[in-house]
Amino acid sequence: MILAAVHYALWGENMASGKSSEFQRQFRIQEALDVNSTTPAFAFSFLTAFSVQIFQVGWQALSFWACMPLLIIIIVQGLSIKSYLGLRNRERPSDVSDRRLNVFLITSLVLGFSWGSFVLLVAPHTDPDSVMILYTISFFGLFGGATTVSKRVVLGFGLPLTGLSWLAMVLYGPLPALVPTLMSSLGVLSIIQFMQRNHRNTVENIELTLENTQSLAERLAAEEELRIAEAKAAQELQERQSQISAMQREMINATPFPLVLTHSNEAIQITPQARTQFAIGDMELSEFTLTDFFCDPKDQQKVGKIIAQDGQVDDYEVLMHGLDDKEFWVTLSMRPLEYDGKPCWLSAIYVIDARKRIEQDLAEAKVAAENALVELKTAQASLVHAEKMASIGQLTAGIAHEIKNPLNFVNNFSKLSRELLDELVEVLEEPIQALEEEKREDAEDLIDTVQQNLTKIDEHGSRADSIVKNMLAHSREGGAEMQLADLNAIAKEAQLLAFHGARATDKSFNIDLQTDLGRDVGNVTCQPQELQRVILNLCSNGMYEATKRAKTEGTAPFLKVSTHTDDDSYIVEVQDNGNGIPPEVQDKVFNPFFTTKPPGEGTGLGLSISYDIIKQHGGLMTFETETGRGTILRISLPQAS
Repeated sequence: MILAAVHYALWGENMASGKSSEFQRQFRIQEALDVNSTTPAFAFSFLTAFSVQIFQVGWQALSFWACMPLLIIIIVQGLSIKSYLGLRNRERPSDVSDRRLNVFLITSLVLGFSWGSFVLLVAPHTDPDSVMILYTISFFGLFGGATTVSKRVVLGFGLPLTGLSWLAMVLYGPLPALVPTLMSSLGVLSIIQFMQRNHRNTVENIELTLENTQSLAERLAAEEELRIAEAKAAQELQERQSQISAMQREMINATPFPLVLTHSNEAIQITPQARTQFAIGDMELSEFTLTDFFCDPKDQQKVGKIIAQDGQVDDYEVLMHGLDDKEFWVTLSMRPLEYDGKPCWLSAIYVIDARKRIEQDLAEAKVAAENALVELKTAQASLVHAEKMASIGQLTAGIAHEIKNPLNFVNNFSKLSRELLDELVEVLEEPIQALEEEKREDAEDLIDTVQQNLTKIDEHGSRADSIVKNMLAHSREGGAEMQLADLNAIAKEAQLLAFHGARATDKSFNIDLQTDLGRDVGNVTCQPQELQRVILNLCSNGMYEATKRAKTEGTAPFLKVSTHTDDDSYIVEVQDNGNGIPPEVQDKVFNPFFTTKPPGEGTGLGLSISYDIIKQHGGLMTFETETGRGTILRISLPQAS
């Protein structure tokens, strides 16, 4: 039986040897992997089977010689498990030697003989029923070993086990010899059938795998040939493109104006003309960017906006410079293109420096001429104004001097007549009382009328005298000596003088006075009395306008005087909450003899004189007004050095 098993195993190998060498190699690998993968299950089956057998026969049936096969099985299974653990994580082997397969055959024979010997040695020491159980368990082991695809393992293990178990059943079993003989024969035929089927399936799978592998290899070979052809075509295309690129580069280098190819603002290619224009020399392209040559960084932002809006740049004029710091004007045009698979920009730079310089010179000459014309017109207007003011001043002075003498006589004789009338009233008091009642009343009415007339003559004479004095002040030139004075003190005192002057005229007069004097405001070089006269005049006008609106609209009048610093000047602001200056008369505010007050309440010389006084101090007088909200008159004076 053993010789038959060996012969069958060799015969099966000879059938496999009829295949190709690649098939034989794959079959050996598959057989080795299958045997190795079933080792744990095989060991577990041995453990279970022998546990049941020992439990059935008892420890007393185990003789010394019966323990020897058991010990051999344990050793062989231990070595098999060790081999399994060492090989389970390794990659699939490229081949399995005949020596390894012969080891499988020898191991299977040892295990089969050991198990069968164990049954044969234990059977004499137990009852026939237990022998029957041992025989049955051996059959289970026989069929368990038939699950692998290796004929060596199936026959090497199954035939010794079946033969020795059959012998034990014939010698010590409860059944006639014919029954175990038939059972053993059927068992062997069954495992041969299982073995053949597994072998056939394995052969078919390996053949199918080899066919798929061959198809895949052929496909890969075809793909490799295709790849080589494509690589060759790509190489030829690249060579052609290189030739075209070289030709294009030669054409670009021959262009008479600078060209720069950039990617993300980094220069990739640059023509010799650009190197010369920007004084780059032999510098590496990585050491600079196109925007490094913009004189004004804002031009980069403007170019970016044009690109975002139009997708290109056409003839953008920009001032650029070279590495030698020489500046020149150019027109910049940019177009997008793809170079080496990257989005790039081609910049064409046309130098227009000569034309631009001529344009700049013409523009500067035009601006200079326009400025000269403006200055000439300003000087002409100033001269005309000065002549007009001089003429007005001379006329005013002449009129004032001519009027002042007879006016003095009128005022003096008016006062004298009033005094004489008072004396006459005292002298005629008794005679008048002695008159009849009707005549006495007529005399008293006559005296009252004369007194009232004299009073009006005195009032209007005083007013005319004030007008003459203002006219003389407006026409005079020069003044007192300039000196340092505290501007805050002058402004504060002028506000209080204006207020008390208004109260002296009208006891019921009242207004909210506000001040905001800057602590950083210091001295100014001025004629203190003249400057105080100006601020006093502004405060008086502001009080008049504020109280005028308060009487008609019921608002609370206020007058605010504030000072602060503005660069190298001191600012004085006089603010009221009157009705404001009407728009139609705002350009006449500082003209002589112009006033917005009703007849008899203003001469029109206050703001005009104030304006001239401030100009004499090197300052400026302006105003801000809003109809129905009030006016701010602002004086700007230079700080004292």
